[in-house]
Amino acid sequence: MVKILPAEVIFWYASLLLKVILLWRLFSQRLAVRYKALVVFLILATARTLVLLPLNVNTPTYALTYFLTQPVLLLLQVWVVLEIYGQVFESYQGISFLGRGFVVGTFAVGILASLWLHLTEFNVNGGPQVFVRVYLTGESTFYTILLVFLLTLGVFLLWFPVPMKKNLVHYLLVFSVFFAAASLGIYMGNRNPTSLAARLGSALRMGIDTACLLAWVVLFRVGWEEKSSGVSFSVTGAHQAKVLHQLESMNDAILRARKTS
Repeated sequence: MVKILPAEVIFWYASLLLKVILLWRLFSQRLAVRYKALVVFLILATARTLVLLPLNVNTPTYALTYFLTQPVLLLLQVWVVLEIYGQVFESYQGISFLGRGFVVGTFAVGILASLWLHLTEFNVNGGPQVFVRVYLTGESTFYTILLVFLLTLGVFLLWFPVPMKKNLVHYLLVFSVFFAAASLGIYMGNRNPTSLAARLGSALRMGIDTACLLAWVVLFRVGWEEKSSGVSFSVTGAHQAKVLHQLESMNDAILRARKTS
């Protein structure tokens, strides 16, 4: 039997309120069209929370609702990552096209590989507990892949300082924290979902999620839709111009390859 901690209840209501506020800010500042994936994710996440809120967490109805809706939210988070990637490279369509296929393929291979590697840990007679552990293993791997991809993208941007909007920088950074919290929270609860460690992991994850929503509420601003210079390891303007020229050459090469294929 799962016993919800008071902190989890507080974070649950706080995150619900912040989702509504964030949606209002995105629509009121006319940023919703620019960040469509985030908006759809927030709408469905809010709706799911409202459906789950009156249900007892220890009932089959709650479990069924959670497990049926979570894959939809996970797919929407892939869309979020693709949206971030697409906006980072919106001026480099060749690199953007190449990366989208790589992202989708990496997710599929990573999740299947993780489930296969952990298959021997599960007792076929374990019943629902087996399903929960398999599900959480796949979900944890999913979040880890998303996190690694965003971190890799961040390192790439440090070397190739592509000009980005400040809102997009905050979008990328905060979602990286969001995915890290999700992966850590699931890892803490994967061995025994009813243990104290699982509840503490859940509370930690929900607390960080709430902080991420608050950060977006504060940081998403219509005035920050202008281009920023970006951060790089380049110590001189000449070196920065050189690496950006290399990026443009890579992009042109990919575009030429697409036209000839």
